[in-house]
Amino acid sequence: ADAHEPCVLCPEGHFCPDKATMSKCGSVDLYCPLGSVTPFQVSEGYFTIDEAGPTDTRVAQQKCYVGHYCDGGGEMKVCPKGHYCNAEGMSKPVVCGNSSVFCREGSSEPQSVTKGFFSIGGSSDVTREDQSIAPKGHFAKDGILFECPPGHFGNTTGLFTDDCSGICEAGWYCPQASLHSRQVACGGEQNICPQGSSSPQAVRHGYYTTIFNEELCRPGKFRVPLPEEEVGVSSV
Repeated sequence: ADAHEPCVLCPEGHFCPDKATMSKCGSVDLYCPLGSVTPFQVSEGYFTIDEAGPTDTRVAQQKCYVGHYCDGGGEMKVCPKGHYCNAEGMSKPVVCGNSSVFCREGSSEPQSVTKGFFSIGGSSDVTREDQSIAPKGHFAKDGILFECPPGHFGNTTGLFTDDCSGICEAGWYCPQASLHSRQVACGGEQNICPQGSSSPQAVRHGYYTTIFNEELCRPGKFRVPLPEEEVGVSSV
């Protein structure tokens, strides 16, 4: 070059270690502003930028956006499911929290689970990714799904207390996670199922069954509980 020609600054996206050498900045984790002698390493919480888009001629760094994180590799990454990124310049995501909250992809804050819903997804209860409505026969509390307790039934979705839809009807019994108030018929005359029963009860000695209950045998009669396969009343 002519010694009388004026020197110019090394262009953006390049570095010039001496007067005769100009090189592209390099990988995406490096950037070269105007007049760079050597590339600059991107800072954690920042990503590199270039108006033209090439990954080897980055010109500056910029702070990571909310809902994203930048781990020092030069690229901005969307906050993953089960995590949140609630500030600019984050270098790593934060785990969502517990079963009562969930974090979809790109979350800036944990989202509370809706009443009657439970949290789902993730590798554990601290990285839940979404929510789902409690199915019939179940209820959801604090983001956790439970089966309706024995003696109760759940005939609709989205229940949120252990009362579920109510208690089982007399003459019937409701095991855990029952769907109907008349889930299972009580059985023969040897059984009794008061309201809210979770299983049949054998009639006691000296009693006989009525439609829904048991009563003392009348004078001159007696009753012994029969084997389950037999139905009848013994008398003298």
